[in-house]
Amino acid sequence: MFVNTFVQKALILKTKIIIEEKNRIIKITREPFLNISNNEKKKLKAVQSTQVILLKQMLLDISVLFCKKLTIVGVGFRVSTLNIDRLTLLHFKLGYSHHVYFKVPKNLEIFCLKANKLFIIGNSY
Repeated sequence: MFVNTFVQKALILKTKIIIEEKNRIIKITREPFLNISNNEKKKLKAVQSTQVILLKQMLLDISVLFCKKLTIVGVGFRVSTLNIDRLTLLHFKLGYSHHVYFKVPKNLEIFCLKANKLFIIGNSY
């Protein structure tokens, strides 16, 4: 079961942003926060389009879930999950003299359907 948690990302804006909740629209203007010269205003046109692209990418990162399937290849190589007191660990048997443990971040969900297949689901934050 995947539990969606609160996501916090930050973007430093150099222009003003207008949010219309009624129409669900976000607008980025060319109006600067401070009084600047005409030459600097021309540079803001390029900055505006960059900020629009960064804002779109940030919203996409937050709203879309990504799934990655990993296959462990090797004779006797195995992976499993361990849940210990609200802590999820990946337990790898990779042919070393010792076992390898990896702590899973809270924002990811891990599934081991087979001993050599691992599914990772989560946002890209």
